[in-house]
Amino acid sequence: MRPQRSNTEATHNAKLCAPPNPKVRLSNPKEPIALPRFVANFSVPFADWAISTYGDESDFVVDPFCGSATSLLAASSNEILSLGIELNPASVVYGRSRLVPMSKTLERRVECLVRRSLERNGTTLSDEFLGGFFEELLSSRGNNETAADDIFAACVLACSRKAFNPKYGMNHSWPKYDRDTEIKIRTSLIKQSLKKCLGHARWVSRYYRPISDAMVVLGDARNTDSAAKGASLFLTSPPYLSRLDYIRATSPELDYLHHIGAIHDVHQIRKEQIGTVAIPEEFMGHEQSLPQSSCRLLKEVSNHPSKASKSYYAKFFTNYLSSMNSVFESMTEACRKDARLVMVVQDSWYKDIHVPTSSLLKDMLVASGWTLKNEWRYEVTAILSSLNPYSREWKPSKTVGEYVQAYVRCDNAS
Repeated sequence: MRPQRSNTEATHNAKLCAPPNPKVRLSNPKEPIALPRFVANFSVPFADWAISTYGDESDFVVDPFCGSATSLLAASSNEILSLGIELNPASVVYGRSRLVPMSKTLERRVECLVRRSLERNGTTLSDEFLGGFFEELLSSRGNNETAADDIFAACVLACSRKAFNPKYGMNHSWPKYDRDTEIKIRTSLIKQSLKKCLGHARWVSRYYRPISDAMVVLGDARNTDSAAKGASLFLTSPPYLSRLDYIRATSPELDYLHHIGAIHDVHQIRKEQIGTVAIPEEFMGHEQSLPQSSCRLLKEVSNHPSKASKSYYAKFFTNYLSSMNSVFESMTEACRKDARLVMVVQDSWYKDIHVPTSSLLKDMLVASGWTLKNEWRYEVTAILSSLNPYSREWKPSKTVGEYVQAYVRCDNAS
């Protein structure tokens, strides 16, 4: 059991040890790949560093952009209660399954679920059964008691993606496939997927066995104040301000969930995600409440001579910045007065305009009552804007910075 430390001690210790690069995905030992990769997650070693440096056994860790639940995997194995909030139903399913350790009864319980879900032909799973199953699963909080359900659900979604057989162009987050493909989940595919998931569960049991509860809930980061009440440590990576479409990346799974009646409107989920490219036509903007640094960027973008800068891109940036401002206000409302925040954020480019996302978000957090204590920068060369030949004509630099930032609430900023 790790000894408890004061929050002040944890904050000062961070100055002694720089974090591992958050996007270098190598784990030691290497994590087996059982399910589709989340498009922008940070690594398990980085999450371990953040938890061991800033965490305490009395903490309540919250990740408002849970993604593949890396934060929760590290927190739970270090005896710290944790909660992840995620807007994407597919990511909720995959994130929960990633936390499941192996047990004596896990495989048998999953196989029992497969048998219950079979159609009369005995070789394919019933859409009717799966629709009700996923609807109930997504409305729950998820815990150790639902481990078999979580593994089974992840296997089904992974099989649905494989059945759609998506292809990729330059953008790895934009799968292309025939949405009218008739999907039937066969038991043979489930067995293949289950074998991989059980292999991952054995890895979790050996190296990251959950000791404290870790829950992943379907929700919006802009409304964390109720679910995250009493949070003392936030560990997260917000969506990038780069038009990376996280919902579109899992569209095969979401189309399948819509097909079986578990979710109702995939496009609405895309519109609600922070950083969405699907800006509502009725969007009015909320720049009045933003810091001056955000307002200056919005003015630069709006005045840029390139096509659609004012009619579309200014709205896109305004929507992102306003949404993140709401997230930070909600987090501040929910957390304890001695709370800490460790955040991974990446800068970007709009044409030839540098978008200093790390500084923009810092100004919002300062306005919400947080103090930046530590910051580390890593150079990134592979960025989304570099995929577009037209965008490359404008961008004067091939690199951006990825930042690890550590904050404390002002009441604890000694």
